[in-house]
Amino acid sequence: MSVQSFLLIVAILSGSVLTISSEIRHLGNSVVHLKSGDIRGLWVTFKDSRWTPVELYRGLSYGSLGKQDQATTESNFYSQWNKTLIVDQWAKVCPQEDIGGVKSLKDLLKVLPRVHVIRLYHRSNYTKNQVEDCLTLNVFLPAREWTDTTPFAVMVFVHGESYEIGTGNAYDGSVLASYGDVIVITINYRLGVLGFLNTGHSSAQGNQALMDILAVLQWVQDNIAAFNGDPNKVTLFGHGHGAALVNILMFSSLTEKGKYFQRAVIQSGSALSRWAVSYDAYSCAQWLARNVNCSSFTNDIEGLTKCLKSRSAQDLVNSSPGAPKYYSCMAPSPNPYGEIFRAPVENLMSESRNTFTSIPVIFGVTSNEAYMYLKQKELTDGISEDRKSKIIRTFVLNNFQYNRQKIYEILYHQYTSWDTIQDDFTRRDNVLQLLSDGLYVAPLVKMTQQHSLSTDTYLYAFTHATVSDTALYHNWTSAVHGDELAYIFGAPLVEGVTPFSEKFTPLEKTISETMMRYWTNFAKTGDPNKPEGELAFEQKLRSDPGWPKYDRNQQRFLHFGSNTTSSSHYRGKELSLWLDLIPKLNQPGKPNPDPREHELKDQNNMATFDDPHRLITDFKKFFPPHPPIPPSPPPLDNGMYFPPGDSEYTNKEKTKREDSLEQFKPQSEEKAEQESSLSNSVPLSITVAIGCSLLFINILLFSAVYYQRRRIQRLNREAIEQEHNDQNDFPDIGHKSQRENTAIKEPPDRDLHLDPHSKPNIQSNPLYTVISKSPCDLAQESSHESLSTLSCASSGVHQKNAVNHKGVAPPTIPRDAPVIQRDHIPNSKYAANSSSNLSKEKMNNVRNSTPTHDTITVV
Repeated sequence: MSVQSFLLIVAILSGSVLTISSEIRHLGNSVVHLKSGDIRGLWVTFKDSRWTPVELYRGLSYGSLGKQDQATTESNFYSQWNKTLIVDQWAKVCPQEDIGGVKSLKDLLKVLPRVHVIRLYHRSNYTKNQVEDCLTLNVFLPAREWTDTTPFAVMVFVHGESYEIGTGNAYDGSVLASYGDVIVITINYRLGVLGFLNTGHSSAQGNQALMDILAVLQWVQDNIAAFNGDPNKVTLFGHGHGAALVNILMFSSLTEKGKYFQRAVIQSGSALSRWAVSYDAYSCAQWLARNVNCSSFTNDIEGLTKCLKSRSAQDLVNSSPGAPKYYSCMAPSPNPYGEIFRAPVENLMSESRNTFTSIPVIFGVTSNEAYMYLKQKELTDGISEDRKSKIIRTFVLNNFQYNRQKIYEILYHQYTSWDTIQDDFTRRDNVLQLLSDGLYVAPLVKMTQQHSLSTDTYLYAFTHATVSDTALYHNWTSAVHGDELAYIFGAPLVEGVTPFSEKFTPLEKTISETMMRYWTNFAKTGDPNKPEGELAFEQKLRSDPGWPKYDRNQQRFLHFGSNTTSSSHYRGKELSLWLDLIPKLNQPGKPNPDPREHELKDQNNMATFDDPHRLITDFKKFFPPHPPIPPSPPPLDNGMYFPPGDSEYTNKEKTKREDSLEQFKPQSEEKAEQESSLSNSVPLSITVAIGCSLLFINILLFSAVYYQRRRIQRLNREAIEQEHNDQNDFPDIGHKSQRENTAIKEPPDRDLHLDPHSKPNIQSNPLYTVISKSPCDLAQESSHESLSTLSCASSGVHQKNAVNHKGVAPPTIPRDAPVIQRDHIPNSKYAANSSSNLSKEKMNNVRNSTPTHDTITVV
């Protein structure tokens, strides 16, 4: 550890608590009558007598979890008591990792900027005492004359250092409450594994932290009137990860279009940021199971949930798994079976009937939101060109799926200062701006533009860097993530409040007053420009600039810097890149694309990336998609892949799981996997289908040709036999009428008393043998007079024995010959196959003497 780091740690430990210029005199005189019982708080005064005293009620319980199953239990109603309860102590906070020790500080200084580590340390003074049943809140109530009964507007603050750590106890709302004449509430909600664990089981569906915040809002509706608060003027405001939670709640159907809160302020974060939702909630539960020795239940959701419940809260907190860089693991996750967060944010944005589209919202950002992604040495000494390339390559690989090389080249070019000398400091500023725009500003502005289509929307940009922080922590003059909170909570006005600095300039005090006026005006009226009950001349004395509404055309916003002014099109050129061009590039371009076409150059070289162990491709090794062909697929154990050589899982019997493990795959990678699978299977399927079709057609053609040839051979053979056996079957029967021709000699064994028109008793030749022959063949085999009129010329048949001699007696019909009558049926196709050896002369005689009939019917 360097000497500077050592001295920094010593300075932190020696002055752990910042100066607070408010004093706690005594217990408050007021007793508040809640539904659960009576409470009495503390009376807080300020050194400056102009400030209104505040009554502080600490550690009020808004829900109860019980002693067990904190990771899966919903927030229940708070308990009740009979006597007046003194609420003068901070409540214990929710379980989280302890970062207050020297070892933790040393580790944090290696990966985080110094100012961020110091801020986390100051907040850690309020996180030492932890308990599982931690659902509490603090109320800051400004004092009033007993004759003033106007209800207070209410502001509920959701802290957001990260999803893993933090507490509302660290934020002193007394200055904001006193100056703005509003009720301020800070809250504690479950964090990390306990706040977001999602195993897929009905008892652990994730989003417990969101349910906690909703329980806070229900408590406000039930109890705020006892503090003379207005339940219809509730503003929910959050910062960072807390802002993302507020944003998600605005889309929840449980909030019922503004029933629980009527305004919102979203600062430095939104639900569209990559880190705002879980990278893959189910996989995170699997990774957690490995860390706490519950891996034998990875295929059994119910068993996994029971195993995790059996672990202590601290074991679960300390074993929280990591996530790819720029993502979160234990975070809110869409759950179609729950109403609190039931679909991806992009889908919820398209819905029109929710709180998001019905209440006014303030959105805001600072200049350098992503400064915590750089190390302190990089902030101090700058960034080399190679380091810049590594950071951008990692950002592109983890955030985009298509055309990665093109996007990398565009971002590298766009975030290069071409109008100045390229050095390590300009590259540092370029990288900070790129990460800030991509991870914070662009998602928030996109959300702002969507909201402006429905109702009143306001946007601000905070760019002022606190002078004392700038001199101590970094050497650039621009605001970083979290700088604006000190001004909103009024730290400059009272020489510092926790957890902020205590030294501010007169200009910074003016900025703080202006921001608190805007925030409290918005809480009271829904418009930051319109205070409630203030006279016009009082507004003019302060000369606050008007805060214009935001719309997609003019894109006007308020700029908090050295001067507070309104402007338009915040970072317009850069945001057009993020909101228009890059989304178009991040498209497949064609159906079933080859994933290799969208890779970065030299993508397999891990030395070209920042934090290669946190690449999104590395996380697929735990639960990989179907592997490409080639190479051969990795070993599978009951549908799940385990790293080679991991003997912990190879000998364990896996129980049947309720759902397929396909749900554990990241959504962004599952889409690429399906497209890769389709790209390989579709061409092969088409080839096989065409081949089978051609084979089937060839078989049909061969069968038809073979059958036709055999039939022609059979017919020719029958014609030859008839030529030899029946030379004189047709005598000259002249032009007798049809009625006379039908008077034929009956066979010797036929009953003469039978009806002459009755069908003959066919004993020898079956019917199908007659039908299978041509009309000409039938004529050769029969002496019936009606057949003498049959013409085969129309079918191209030369009938050899057709003669036309008069005076010859009709031949005798054989016993087994059928009776044939005329009918209208199509010509037999077999007629064309009869013998063609008849003389043309005899055929002409038949044509001249016999009428032509096209059809016959065998009866």
